[in-house]
Amino acid sequence: MTPPDSERRVVAVLRRLDNNQSYMIDRASFRIGREKRSDLIIPDRKISRLHAE
Repeated sequence: MTPPDSERRVVAVLRRLDNNQSYMIDRASFRIGREKRSDLIIPDRKISRLHAE
């Protein structure tokens, strides 16, 4: 049986060649991008301001 959406947890692991870091995503919305209001800011011009949510 699949748990309801409110009970699901998501874990994302992001890796770069120069720096391995893990980020726990523990809420329904998590913003990744160059914007300062992103939860995970990636200061790289190849990444869009709002790259993923």
